[in-house]
Amino acid sequence: MKSLQEKLRALPSVEALLQSAQVRKHLQERPRWMVLDALHHALDEQRDKIRSGATPAEGSDPLKVLLPRIDSILSKLSSLHLRRVINATGVVIHTNLGRSILTEAMMENVTAVTSGYSNLEY
Repeated sequence: MKSLQEKLRALPSVEALLQSAQVRKHLQERPRWMVLDALHHALDEQRDKIRSGATPAEGSDPLKVLLPRIDSILSKLSSLHLRRVINATGVVIHTNLGRSILTEAMMENVTAVTSGYSNLEY
């Protein structure tokens, strides 16, 4: 039976994850900081599971366990966060939309959200 330290050492390093084809593809599509954040988060989650007593299946590839979680984290980090809200203050709030360049995906989201009040400044 493996010790806690052996189980933790079996996890791939960030560098090993960066060498996987799936993570390299993410690096082509997203900023490096975002991919690294997802890698660290997924590894931290896996370490916490191991420390809490979860036992990975014998012979299972930790990379195959981590990659779907990395995909999920990146999807969440990449998602657009603006949403419609109700402005119950009775005051028109300046949106500051003219202060930055927006991508096409952002523009589509802005078009959808700005047809009513939104959580822009929260």
